[in-house]
Amino acid sequence: MIKGINSYLFNPLNIKSKYLGGPKSALLSFEEIDAYIGKKKELGLPYFSWKFFDQEIKIKDPVFTIGTPVPGAEVSAYKTKTTEHAYSMPNIRIYSKFFFSLTEDNYLLAPVSNYYGDDRKSHPAFSTMFLPKCKKLKGISLIVRGGAYWHKMQDGIPILYLADLAGFDFKKIDHFIIQDQIIDNNSIFTRVGIPLEKQVRLYDEKDCYECERLIFASWYDRKGDWYKDYLLKVIQPKRINKDFPKRIYLSRSRVNTRKVLNEDAVVELLKLYGFKCLHNEDFSIDEQINIFQQATHIISCHGSQLTNIIFCKPGTKICEIRHITHNIHYRKAFHDLSNGFNLDYYLLYTDRGEKFYDENNNIIETDTHMYIDLNDMRLMLNKMELEELR
Repeated sequence: MIKGINSYLFNPLNIKSKYLGGPKSALLSFEEIDAYIGKKKELGLPYFSWKFFDQEIKIKDPVFTIGTPVPGAEVSAYKTKTTEHAYSMPNIRIYSKFFFSLTEDNYLLAPVSNYYGDDRKSHPAFSTMFLPKCKKLKGISLIVRGGAYWHKMQDGIPILYLADLAGFDFKKIDHFIIQDQIIDNNSIFTRVGIPLEKQVRLYDEKDCYECERLIFASWYDRKGDWYKDYLLKVIQPKRINKDFPKRIYLSRSRVNTRKVLNEDAVVELLKLYGFKCLHNEDFSIDEQINIFQQATHIISCHGSQLTNIIFCKPGTKICEIRHITHNIHYRKAFHDLSNGFNLDYYLLYTDRGEKFYDENNNIIETDTHMYIDLNDMRLMLNKMELEELR
């Protein structure tokens, strides 16, 4: 009902309010944002856009796949663009609740808001009649994706690189808006050089900001390895004089989702092939990077623990384990990453598992716990050119 009131009353009346009526419409793609900026430029307004790494690439099929996924969960070869976008706009408002950003004339920037479907008004913001008053941030702000380790490394830090390529002096950015629960001296963003006093937390539902000028960039579906050198440059991992195992199995037994229910049996089998079971949380970032740099074979279920394959040597063999129902849009994440960083990607699907229920007792298909068929695992190890150790 509120969406209807906004659409047929407040928006037609062209009420120019920051607090009443919700978004006017949504800009669903970067192409639509580019067209929007083009119109603003024609009026002589200070709107700017950049494109980087604009080329077509081919993602290869996995080296070997076991199992058959449900429709929509497939991972296979395809062609795509590597294009990364960066923008600078005045008077952008950012809201933590439902996470979305609005232009000064109330258009929702869908590519850098939470995903809620392809309909132009599917985002919950369109069902909001009253928007909260935002805290004003003067000067130049940059929004940085935080959250899970994957998002920090794949979405967040590369945005700093895109802003640099667009010509923005890192030291002259006044605020770094970080979508993360914890901001402190131990965070990866502090490590890469963002002063703690410039970090602005965007996490609680009440958090919202109006930015005098906002820099934002694309932050989903990275393709290629264009940001690998930048990550190494800003993180500056310390070399650890220690020999780590070359064949590793990454466990998710300490997290709530996508656990391997017969992991003890799987680990015992993998030991016969020289694998060591590790938990990423037992190691510092420097240790994790060193582990992945030394690895030759990595096996794991889908999850953030695989993020550091970006530091693997070309030719490292990566086997991802997934349930056949895992059909969310980021299902291709590690397939794409392996392709971009010249790693050999293998995929093992299982159709056996137990449903995962969230706090509201809803079934979340993408977080299903799994049983791994040991014969399938033996076959995969064979395809990865491994034999039992004598």
